Amino acid sequence: RQLGLVTTAFGLSTLLIVWSFLQKEIRLRSLAAAGTFAVAATALSPWIGMAEAPLIAFGAAALLLIRRAEVSEQPALITAGAIFLGLSAMTKNEGATLLIAATIALAATSGRERWRNLSRLWPAYALALPWWILSRTHHLSSDLAAGLNAHRLFTGVTRAGEGMRELGLHTPNRPLFWAS
Repeated sequence: RQLGLVTTAFGLSTLLIVWSFLQKEIRLRSLAAAGTFAVAATALSPWIGMAEAPLIAFGAAALLLIRRAEVSEQPALITAGAIFLGLSAMTKNEGATLLIAATIALAATSGRERWRNLSRLWPAYALALPWWILSRTHHLSSDLAAGLNAHRLFTGVTRAGEGMRELGLHTPNRPLFWAS
């Protein structure tokens, strides 16, 4: 039960991060509240695992800080966002994927400051690199390192189809979660 408090704390921190960002970005308070509520449905969901709440909090903080850096022309915020990206990459494989996606997005949108902004992401890779090295040297299994083969693709598509069929037959009793 005590571990649930940690998950709740990460969920609440995500809400505060999103609320703060939306208050500055969106002048219409009801729209900012709706955006925060949408994040609340995922960040405080009872169906997530123990690592999802930190991943969501770190990833949201990272992307919103990088976004604020681009809008307000305060490049130091990119470095702050990079620290959160590194923490998300240390949390789960999806965080590592988010780090790579954010790097690609920053490279595609930074314009003439591209290389300088990309160099500000070094803390993210510095935080994630020890875990990546440790997991590979100790042969820890990872679905990212397994590669894509026909069997995994077919199994994934089959399971997704079965899951959609089950959802159609047994509607979940959490309408706010599914509405978001």
